Amino acid sequence: MKVVLSPEAKSELDEIWFYIYQDSRREDVADRVADEIQSTIAILGKSPMAGRSRAREFGAGIRSMPSDDYVIFYKVTSGRVFVLHVFHGRRDITGLLTSKTNK
Repeated sequence: MKVVLSPEAKSELDEIWFYIYQDSRREDVADRVADEIQSTIAILGKSPMAGRSRAREFGAGIRSMPSDDYVIFYKVTSGRVFVLHVFHGRRDITGLLTSKTNK
């Protein structure tokens, strides 16, 4: 199944890489985390229903899949996996998704 990243998800992945690089001062560490997230996203293309349904919390069709310390939020629509967001698991995900949905 085709995987499409929203502009927000692309930006969040860039921010994750940059944050880890700033914290560690090592490109290989930032690359490793980014590669792990991308690998999880690729798995969703092969097994789109592998993630947990989050419909009760965030709306119809929303699913999530953990990737190390991060959580990938996505929807399966029209034969594709649409990645909405990628957040660190310790962030206020409910607040983040609510604020992004209400804009």
